[in-house]
Amino acid sequence: NSFITANNYLQVLAEGKASLLKLHKKNLEEFTEYNDATKYKRFKIVEQYYVFQNGVYTPVTLGTKNLEAQTGDKWPQVSAYLKQNGMSGKNEKDWAAAIKYYNSL
Repeated sequence: NSFITANNYLQVLAEGKASLLKLHKKNLEEFTEYNDATKYKRFKIVEQYYVFQNGVYTPVTLGTKNLEAQTGDKWPQVSAYLKQNGMSGKNEKDWAAAIKYYNSL
């Protein structure tokens, strides 16, 4: 990905044969106020998630279907692990736990 270079710092949420990484960045956006034609600028904080596997960074959106796609043939075990621990696979905490479990298989 063009955002991931040697100059970026990524937060490691899970590490192993598949790693879950989080990139914090700030985008500059323009906006206007109601009844004011002046264009203002502000920074918008964006968090992007990536799975690093086999030397490739894949951008991911946290969700159950994407987690299934990332874990492939190990999905039945990962899905059972999530259900057993009362997790949905839709947030950062669940993804980190699922990827750590996936790496242990």
